[in-house]
Amino acid sequence: MTMPNRFRAALVIAAAGLAGCAPGAWNEQSEFDQFIYKLQSVCPYARAGQWQMYSGGAQLVNNATFLDLTSRLYYGKISRTQYASGVAAQTFGREDDPAIQCVFNNLPARSSDGAGPGPMYAPPPPQNR
Repeated sequence: MTMPNRFRAALVIAAAGLAGCAPGAWNEQSEFDQFIYKLQSVCPYARAGQWQMYSGGAQLVNNATFLDLTSRLYYGKISRTQYASGVAAQTFGREDDPAIQCVFNNLPARSSDGAGPGPMYAPPPPQNR
């Protein structure tokens, strides 16, 4: 039995979309989920632009872009500068808004060798030309 071409194309598109997500994005109760729960409790009123972390109307913890960027930061896929810029652009805020600082202040520590929980961002090695 062969798969119809439309079904096969839909599977390929879905797989490509999921591959672009940050680690832990679809894993319930991951370390990242625990990090988000912590942010909700320690800084629920912190704002980025017009968005509050957890309390009130527009909540950052329910915003897919915020969660994706925060997951990428948490797992060391982007730098703090890239994160702050992305969240500020998404929320029409500033890179030093309190919600962004709350995320930075609550990131788990990492050992100097890069082992252990939390993010570690290393820029790409210089290219010899």
